Order: sequence, then C-alpha cells, then structure tokens
Amino acid sequence: MPKRACAISLVAMNTIAAIVLLSLLSADGVAKGQAADRVRRLTPELEVDLDSGEVRIDAQIVLREGPLELLLCPKGGKEHESILAATIEPRTFQTALLLAGAKPGHPARFEPYKPPTGQQIEILLDVKGSDGKMKRLDAREWIQNVKTKKPMDATFVFTGSQFVRAPGAKRATWLGDEGDLVCVANFPGSVIDIAKESTTSNADLLFIARTAAIPEVGTPVRVIFKPVSP
Repeated sequence: MPKRACAISLVAMNTIAAIVLLSLLSADGVAKGQAADRVRRLTPELEVDLDSGEVRIDAQIVLREGPLELLLCPKGGKEHESILAATIEPRTFQTALLLAGAKPGHPARFEPYKPPTGQQIEILLDVKGSDGKMKRLDAREWIQNVKTKKPMDATFVFTGSQFVRAPGAKRATWLGDEGDLVCVANFPGSVIDIAKESTTSNADLLFIARTAAIPEVGTPVRVIFKPVSP
C-alpha cells in the first residue's frame, strides 16, 4: 500500500473509531440517566467535554530544565526530554481529540521538508501556584526558544500521526504508538506538533525548559487541549 493510501486509511480509521466510541459513551450515559452529562471520562486521567470541545488530561511535572523534544509524553516514555508525563495511551489521546472535533493533518515531511499541519490546538495548564491558588496559563510559557531566549511562540497543531509500512512488511505500523504525544521537535509519529521546522537532533534542539516558570517535579498539572476554530 503506498504511503498516501496509508494516510487516507488512517483518517478513515480515526473517524470510525471516534464514531463508535461516541456511540458507546452516549448509550452508557442514557442507560445511567445521564443524557445531559456531556463530559465523558475515557480513562481515570483523561476526559472529553463534548460541549466545549476540550480534552483534559491529569499529568505530572517530570522535568524542569534541559533540552526538550516534547511537552507531554506517556509515563515511562521520554521523560528525560518532556516537561509533563501522564498515564495515557497514544491511541486513547488521538481518539479523545477526534471526539472533541479536532481535524488531523499530517506530521512533518522530509526530503523536501514540509511542516506539520492540522487544526490548531490551544494548550492550557491548570496548576497550583506558590500562593496555593490554582492558575491557568498558556503551556508555551514553560518552553523557551534557545535562540530568542523568549517563551515559545510557535502554534501547536493536531497532526494525527501516520501509518507507515516498511518495505516487505505485510502491515502498516501506526507511529503514534511510539509515544510522541505533544512534540516541540518534528517527529514523524507526533500526535500534536508545532507548525514550524524543529530538528530532533540532540545537538541542535530548538527549545529548552523555562526552569524559572516551572513548579517542582512531581507537581500535578491538568492539561487542557482546545481545538481552535479556523
């Protein structure tokens, strides 16, 4: 199957998975007399608000300083290069974004380079401040551009990862399973990435953790993903 066919197949599978899951969740709500409840918890750490279009994930800070490849990774994943980690499966995250109405594009393409595409995703963080009060902030405030020394201003987009079939293989592999949930470096399996060129070379990573802005490791953080209307 050519790569283009694989990409089309992924969109179809995403749509079917989201429709089936939404039907099951809706039926479950009616059965429990909760038809008006439009917030669906897919896992203990993840919920989707079908009215606001928000995906909410309970995560923890796992890194405060150093080079970054990701904002968010699965627990046990690339925690040495990600500010946040959560107990979540990539496919569940992908399905949640689809249920929220986000439209996927594609990860970065190389030779020649084409930046990641997809619907813009606003990422917000709810975290307790030093005064004990909950605060909401733009996730980019925790990410610093190494060249400008300023907070990252790049836009997050829902790439939706991709299927790739190795030469001679009978089946395609979904690269999202590699765990690149929310990237600030352009990985081919990213679910969310930034819409600009950002190398994955360790020696030339474009972003670092903005240590002064980030609370202590282990601090709970609620991460909110909001698809932005065009």
